[in-house]
Amino acid sequence: MTANGSFRPKGKLENLSDYAPDYTVDRFLLVRGLILKTSLATQNSQTLSFFSELRRRHVFKVGSAYVVIAFVLAQVADLVLPTFNAPFWVNQTIFFMLALGFPIALVLAWAFELTPGGVKLDASAQSTQTLLESESQDVGESQDEGETSNTVPPEASIAVLPFVNLSSDSEQEYFSDGISEELLNLLAKVRRMRVTARTSSFQFKGKNLDISEVGRVLGVSHVLEGSVRKSGDRVRITAQLIEVATGFHKWSETYDRTLDDIFAIQDEISAAIVGALKEHMLGDVETPTSTRSISTEAYEKYLIGQQLITQRTQESIEQAKACFEKSLVLDPCFLPSLTGLADALLLLSDDDICYGDLPLNESLALALPVLESALAQNPDSEEVQTSLSFYYHLSGDTHKAQFHAEKAIAINQNCSRAYRILGLILKRSGNPHALVVQTREKALHLSPASPTELNNLFNELPVRGRYREATAILDRIEVVEHGSVFNDWGRFAIAWNRGCLKEGLAIYAASNKLRQDRQWSGGLQLVLTLFGFGAAAEDLDLPSAFKIYCQYGYRDDARRLWRTLSEGTTAERIHVPEIISSLWHVQEGRYEEADLILRSLEQAQSDQWGILFDIDEYCLGARLSWFVREQLGDQKGCLDYAQKLKEIYSVRLLDHEGVHKVTHYIGACIANMDGDKETAINELRQHVARFPGSSSKIFFDPLLQDLAEVPAFENIKHKAMDHIASEKQAALDSGLLPPSNDLFSRS
Repeated sequence: MTANGSFRPKGKLENLSDYAPDYTVDRFLLVRGLILKTSLATQNSQTLSFFSELRRRHVFKVGSAYVVIAFVLAQVADLVLPTFNAPFWVNQTIFFMLALGFPIALVLAWAFELTPGGVKLDASAQSTQTLLESESQDVGESQDEGETSNTVPPEASIAVLPFVNLSSDSEQEYFSDGISEELLNLLAKVRRMRVTARTSSFQFKGKNLDISEVGRVLGVSHVLEGSVRKSGDRVRITAQLIEVATGFHKWSETYDRTLDDIFAIQDEISAAIVGALKEHMLGDVETPTSTRSISTEAYEKYLIGQQLITQRTQESIEQAKACFEKSLVLDPCFLPSLTGLADALLLLSDDDICYGDLPLNESLALALPVLESALAQNPDSEEVQTSLSFYYHLSGDTHKAQFHAEKAIAINQNCSRAYRILGLILKRSGNPHALVVQTREKALHLSPASPTELNNLFNELPVRGRYREATAILDRIEVVEHGSVFNDWGRFAIAWNRGCLKEGLAIYAASNKLRQDRQWSGGLQLVLTLFGFGAAAEDLDLPSAFKIYCQYGYRDDARRLWRTLSEGTTAERIHVPEIISSLWHVQEGRYEEADLILRSLEQAQSDQWGILFDIDEYCLGARLSWFVREQLGDQKGCLDYAQKLKEIYSVRLLDHEGVHKVTHYIGACIANMDGDKETAINELRQHVARFPGSSSKIFFDPLLQDLAEVPAFENIKHKAMDHIASEKQAALDSGLLPPSNDLFSRS
């Protein structure tokens, strides 16, 4: 059973030893190496051969010339110096300097080139330097007013903009979008070319922006744009490749063909683009081909489905599913429709990150045979591997999910979706060694204008105290998705972590969008509860209200809601997350009940970490397991969790991605359970100083309850409560409290 109570379906995918020979290896160590080299490793694996690069940069010529000249100079010195009675050490010095100069000459030959304009840094060296710099800058470090990207694009980079639909029927737009996406996917397979993902390039659909602006936002050196006119079985496709720096057309062509030739047209366009960039940027690379054979009608159904599934609503995904099914009726072996159908079935599940209401176990069972069919056709397709990764991620199998995501990236270094899913996997894994931030930075590097990638990276920044970078990300989101609800939520998240509760309440009061959907209501409930108005906000989300009551010490309110949530009929009951249920049992002294829940979650984990170590929940499940097992006398179980939490603390404390707010909190729990109350107090002081917003929950944590007798602990508590009282008074003075009915309106 998975962490959310769903059962994993059994089937052939459980035993794919041919494709995943060893899922038991600690793959987080592999991913750490993979992501640490995200700029260069994926590039170096596909670089020009070393010797051909040496020839291109004239290193051999320079080396040979240096040897000849050095030999002549040495001979001259050997003949001339005795005439002047020069001491022997002069000869030695000359020979030493000539030998020392040889590697220096080779390095200079590699890094610089002689041009009509003088000696300049070699373009390839510039590109590598830029790529290294871009990894630290893509996350939105300090930028000028109005900028969305401050990186210099590598030369071999391209964005494929949505082709304009010139057909008389506006409903044919799916076809022009599909052609654009197919070309994008084809170019993404070219070695050493960075191709901006669809989620970013399609942000410019219908926007009449200058090409230089598009290139700056997306961080690319070239843009492919064009148009499609379709009439009956005839199609005219016009495409043009534009250099961003100059605005000049490097290549353009018009194709008048029948629909039967559509794949041949795509191949010709991609070959022409590679040819235009090959000499100065790509070197000797193979041009990919589509190698597809499919009926026109089946292909059109696939294109419609692909357009619909990207809209990410339950209705559009259901329509996409129907299109993929119709495509497969016409051609049961069409791989893109198989992976599209599998993705649609998974996205229609009721998992938190999906969009439907189909029970997760049913969704997994339906997707399983579709994925088996796709895998049998082509196990080396990045689309298949990415869909498999998503399947295993939802089923709770971290090892297999990570294996397939890594394999997709190895097949195609431009697969931003694989990096996105890998970020989700690492986030849920609980493994402290996982490089979540860098993985999400890489996904954003491949898709710099994607709201999804920007949102994902933002979520990792405020919890590490990286507020300036988080604000810069919100600025970029506003540029690509003006008026986004996530922007309002992001500003609240920054205010909350900084302890600016009145500011957070004001953000909710000013944003109708934050109140439109239940998923955004938690922040409002949290602030109002701390201000003493929790009951007024309960109806926004009862399970969320119960969780807040449990974590922040409102025991009477929690007891009242527990009866509402658990004692009604089956239809009336509202699901409470298992870990929160276990917390409630611990607070009520029912350790056996809590232990049963925690052990069931522990058994559902596919590795040594998992949901009990969820960093966003302060590793609550693991901390409760430690506490409960100590109360029940299970010393071995208690020791196991203590060691894992100590490992998390030591890793997080030195984390170069930023010290997460969970770090000093866990440090306090560890020290207190070890009997070192002085260290526990010092850790709590650091936590409260960095993240005053969430600090009041520490005073009701079971693992810290015996600190109540320590005067320093009471002093910290009084300061935290005084801060909340001050923020509440500011909210009252500004008219934000008491809360009006408008604050809870979703209209």
